[in-house]
Amino acid sequence: MNKKQYNNVIEHTLKLEQTEDSLSTARAIFNNMGVALPQGDMKTVYETIKTDDYMGWKSCTMQEAQAAADKGVAAIGISEDRIVVLSANDQEQPVAQTASVMTLDENTSAFAVEGMRYYAYSYGGTTTPIPHGNYLTFSCAQPAVCNDGIGASYNDPYHQSQTSYMDGVLNADIHRYIVIPKNVSGYANLRGCVGAVVRSDGSYLFGVVGEVGPNRDSGVLDEFSVKLIKDLGFNTDGATYVSPSDVITTYIFTDTRRSSWASATLNDDVENVGRNYFY
Repeated sequence: MNKKQYNNVIEHTLKLEQTEDSLSTARAIFNNMGVALPQGDMKTVYETIKTDDYMGWKSCTMQEAQAAADKGVAAIGISEDRIVVLSANDQEQPVAQTASVMTLDENTSAFAVEGMRYYAYSYGGTTTPIPHGNYLTFSCAQPAVCNDGIGASYNDPYHQSQTSYMDGVLNADIHRYIVIPKNVSGYANLRGCVGAVVRSDGSYLFGVVGEVGPNRDSGVLDEFSVKLIKDLGFNTDGATYVSPSDVITTYIFTDTRRSSWASATLNDDVENVGRNYFY
């Protein structure tokens, strides 16, 4: 996963999970990432990880741990009495700092990190979930970007201010949406469904089917909103350019359809539903 996805998992967990201490917070976050922590109390966890021989946890410097988090790799600071999950340094989408979640930078006080050892998870950071329930599977060898909706046109001659779903609400710069080809059987009934969009490295995000696009070959779905493309770690000009090339697999969960979603919380709401079908 990239750093935005890594921070999204942290934020999602902090919003939904009621935890009592730093260890239960770390367990909840890493459970959602598919990353293992040792069983036991805080001291037992510390002693186990300190052996440098538990799963993918390997010792590193404070700077190396933060660099790992900035790449979307699970990283921690830990002592005998507390554990801190390191969040990625992302000025566009920072994670609120707490006693249990921290981004290390030049403003971090010496007191906050006193007595800490640092570790990063070297097994790749995540275990990619699998789809559950009723779903359709699509793929593409190169994603394309869609700017339809009430947001910027990016000087795209094909830009449309309307969308076929939630017209007058969807904004490609704000909302993560998926474009369904109009030759997909029953495409009209897929609008408003949740989809999981997965890169070749296993990183993924959720989006809502929010627009209908041109015909594609059977099984091909390749167009996504500006927001979804950027949050997946691609570079784009918002109109025609997306880089780098990558194979994308998209799962559309057909039992998740809604007539509409709340605009202000659409991305979070779609993710919350998606995690019930992609885990």
